[in-house]
Amino acid sequence: RDTIYTRLNHSALVAVNPYKALPIFSDTTVQEYVADYKDTSAQKNQLPPHAFQIASQAYLHMRRTGQDQSVILSGESGSGKSETRKLLVKQLIALSAHHKKESRIQTQVPYSEFILESFGNSKTIVNNNASRFGKYTELQFSERGKLIGAKTLDYLLDKNRVANVPPNERNFHVFYYFIAGASQEEKSHLHLTDASQYRYLNVPRGTRGPSAEDIDNFNELKQALKSLGFHKRHVAQMFQLLAAILHLGNLQFMQDPNNRMKDSAFVKNVDVLDLVADFLGLDTNSLETVLTNKTKLIKKELCTIFLDVEGASTQRDDL
Repeated sequence: RDTIYTRLNHSALVAVNPYKALPIFSDTTVQEYVADYKDTSAQKNQLPPHAFQIASQAYLHMRRTGQDQSVILSGESGSGKSETRKLLVKQLIALSAHHKKESRIQTQVPYSEFILESFGNSKTIVNNNASRFGKYTELQFSERGKLIGAKTLDYLLDKNRVANVPPNERNFHVFYYFIAGASQEEKSHLHLTDASQYRYLNVPRGTRGPSAEDIDNFNELKQALKSLGFHKRHVAQMFQLLAAILHLGNLQFMQDPNNRMKDSAFVKNVDVLDLVADFLGLDTNSLETVLTNKTKLIKKELCTIFLDVEGASTQRDDL
């Protein structure tokens, strides 16, 4: 029971997602595999298969050969790739620690992972923490095996999810963390209300208030941003942009039925338009024009197309 790892060969491991925390993920287990890595005796006890073991093996080959090592995670959504990835990084950080006190980079790497997860993961029907983008992470070590840097490349972000959340699923985590954890002062400044009031969040009306988990995650997100050197002003601007996106999704359009062929649609709730324009640093009229008109190049000439209510709504969501 709860035996989730099976070795296929010296470099391949099958991992089953247990969908719960297990004792084998603990810091104590980390240190057991660190000790196993350091034990060079011939008579040492063989530890059971584990993601930590794969990390130790890769680290050992890197130290001995000086060659780059790769770990590839493959599986369907919900198979546990993201969680296994965290375990691998956790073990590599532990192996590279030359002192009991953590270095700055050792705390920054997990925080950077959490930030990317907050902005790039979401809850789906089959997975509460589904990655909605691809990610390549490179951990950089000194000749002595000390972690000295990290690089992450992202690709294939599911941008459509921002404006088109599938039924019974959630948008990106960060929006819910933000709504749940923002202070009263932040909510007042950014004109934020309950999550069910925002079309992009896909939260049914009458849903109970924000979860304690979302609140805790928002606090951790702020701590992570601080750890990575984001200035308070830049963090505030980031949250202002998130608020602008939420308000943008609530813009409604109308059209004069007597002038459908001559005029484009116009924004019905001008107060929300003013708010979005202010948060984005744009002129209100210019923003409305962008939302209700589309410019196309036709035979070397720029032509403006008036958008109806449906077209303007699509234009809003495509921004």
